[in-house]
Amino acid sequence: MNAEPEEMPGLLTPFLDRVLSYLSRSELVHVALTCRTWAAAALPLVWSSFKFVRERDFERVFAIITRHNTTHPYGTYIKRLDLTHAEREFLVSPNIIFLVTSHCPNIESITITFLHTRPVAPPQPIHNQHQNINNATNANNPRPALPPMRRPGAAHPLPGPNRPPPMVRHSPSLPLAHFAHNCQRLRFIRLIAYSPRSDDSVYEMAKYLRSSSLQTVIFSGCATLQSSTLCKLAITNPQLRQIEITGNTPVNDASVSTIADRCGANLELLSIGNARNLTDMSLRYIARRCRKIRQICMVDNPDELSETALSDIVRRCSTLQVFSLSNARALGVDFFETLTLRVNRELETIRQTGADPVSGLQCVCLGGIRRDVIDSPAVHDLIELSATAMDQHNNARFDDDQDKDDEDDDDDNGDIFPEHNLAHMMGNLAFMPNTRVVRGNTIWWRRRRP
Repeated sequence: MNAEPEEMPGLLTPFLDRVLSYLSRSELVHVALTCRTWAAAALPLVWSSFKFVRERDFERVFAIITRHNTTHPYGTYIKRLDLTHAEREFLVSPNIIFLVTSHCPNIESITITFLHTRPVAPPQPIHNQHQNINNATNANNPRPALPPMRRPGAAHPLPGPNRPPPMVRHSPSLPLAHFAHNCQRLRFIRLIAYSPRSDDSVYEMAKYLRSSSLQTVIFSGCATLQSSTLCKLAITNPQLRQIEITGNTPVNDASVSTIADRCGANLELLSIGNARNLTDMSLRYIARRCRKIRQICMVDNPDELSETALSDIVRRCSTLQVFSLSNARALGVDFFETLTLRVNRELETIRQTGADPVSGLQCVCLGGIRRDVIDSPAVHDLIELSATAMDQHNNARFDDDQDKDDEDDDDDNGDIFPEHNLAHMMGNLAFMPNTRVVRGNTIWWRRRRP
């Protein structure tokens, strides 16, 4: 209490930040209206995150930000921004990107989603409504419906094999390079269904993103994204920790090999949802370069991936915790023997050295396994190392402690970044009894506690 009045705001700021982090946005608004000292601590939290799905909401917020007579720099408070492009609701245009990047230099997380809605059927005429009422009264004597009459000169419908593929709806091209020039603290980028006619905008952004702050990149449903863009992004940002390429985003050996070669020293999560064009060359790069990898997820991978290359990942990637493969038809008994040997060695190390119980391989999800492999003794030995019903009490107590630690971590990080898509594999629901490990031709395995 002996501090000078001008020093009080500086002393109160750490305590206020801790207390205000537990309040909702509406409560923070009431706190900001209390006094100037509390407003200085509450306003950055009120303006830290926005999600826009309607144009009028965006205009209302940025009308305040662009004013020159405001008492607070509201644009500098925004750290997380989510823009959803939808017809007749909110059109994300180049002007929107210019406005965001010029007035919000401290953005750390940006998500741009494109929703392509199907057109709604036109309203039915009144005379057709009366006809439908009359048809409803004759429902007891239904008649087969006749095919619709074709107009003269109308083209005949093509058969199934000769039918042209559906037209890809292209997204408007956005000047994404402005995020690289103006937002030097950008750490998280997510693009969903962003498919312009050319991926030059994404390539320019990857070319100039050299601030060394980017950590997470997620591309989902970006059909026009090319391999050269992914390679350029990996070359200019070797500090990337999480990379997710899902949906129909094209991926090949060149892009995955470059990602593993340039980002392998820091990469912790790699998720590929369109892995049909990958070969063993990509897997060899992952096994040799990714020394800190914790989670690997591959969906729609081909049958040509060899058991040797997949076993090499399990053997070399010592920090791997989650391994998911949708098509494991190529795996044989040798892979599961390698897996069991690693788990036994890690459990023994934890018991002898008292290492962290959550270290080592925790979760394995494999689909399309052959029946002869499932019935083999190697899979039976792996099931013996899975979580059992007796472990659930200990797991619940342990997970409560982990939740407390996670809450502390979230407070430190400001709860800015969305949770990645593989987080559900590390939760409490993954601790299944060993009788649930094999489900049809799939394996959902979770390691027991040491």
